[in-house]
Amino acid sequence: MKIKGLLILSYLLLFHGEIVANAPLHFSQQFAMPMQLNPAFAGTKPFARLSFGYRTQFFPGLDAFQSAHFSIDNYTASTMGGLGLQVVRDVQANLLQTNHIGGIYSLHLQLTHNLFMNLGLEAAILNKSLNWNNLIFADQFNLLTGEILPINEPIIESSLWVPNFATGVLLFNERFFGGLAIHNLNRPNISFHGTPVRMPLHYKFHVGTTISIGQTTRRNRPDESFFVAPNIIFHLRGVYRMINYGLHAGFKNASAGIWIRQDFRLPETIIFLIALDTGNLRISYSYDHSLSSLYGLNQGAHEVGIRFSFFTDNKKPRENIINCRGF
Repeated sequence: MKIKGLLILSYLLLFHGEIVANAPLHFSQQFAMPMQLNPAFAGTKPFARLSFGYRTQFFPGLDAFQSAHFSIDNYTASTMGGLGLQVVRDVQANLLQTNHIGGIYSLHLQLTHNLFMNLGLEAAILNKSLNWNNLIFADQFNLLTGEILPINEPIIESSLWVPNFATGVLLFNERFFGGLAIHNLNRPNISFHGTPVRMPLHYKFHVGTTISIGQTTRRNRPDESFFVAPNIIFHLRGVYRMINYGLHAGFKNASAGIWIRQDFRLPETIIFLIALDTGNLRISYSYDHSLSSLYGLNQGAHEVGIRFSFFTDNKKPRENIINCRGF
């Protein structure tokens, strides 16, 4: 089964490289790493935030697909906006590795008394590498003895570094927020074999709100009351289309959520999420359950998120803070 899986994956990587290279990285807890969703989210809290997340998905016959992210951001009055840094690493079956390191700036503007806008820009370095020694081709498999013969394919360039840029805009008030982000602005070439393979533009549109039920505090911020926070995220990347929609519900220190991920036709994944928030520390866990015909092959995905907030004494709290659960 492992040999068969590697043969299939080797074929996809080399002869259908554009399909694999252009497949977007999935994180189910997208609001746990908001700057990857939209760079305009940098500095949207009145304190520094440090976030870490890890995702693993197992397929029989292949090594696990693993992804991790790290980010830190903060608002600084001297720059009139937020500064951020994020690092993302993705490993597909110990064959294809992707590393993303990006610096982010978000300009914060006040349009009206109760309407704010952030304009974000990310400049990043993207690295992709192929573990050539782990590939197995059809002509290496001896059908009589089962022996794996030495590789006969010409070795190709197995690592590349390219710049990548993203931009985004975010509009919000006390209750609602929405934004649009465009990634891969320069459409970097990520081909391993000479023929150009350019990453398509990746559009992300998101909108959400928080509805408080019960006790509220000044400016109707639901700090202690029960809340419901529905959200919708659209992804458009070349021929790839995806909609994520769901909600979080709970209290200040504990919440749960349920999400659906699908293309424009049928749901393919249902996502269950729980989170505990002590103030400085937020820990979240989610599980992806496949609804597609590949359920027997796809063993589901586990994802853990950790966020640490560096609170400071601020006698004049900022008004331009997004009221959204999950950040």
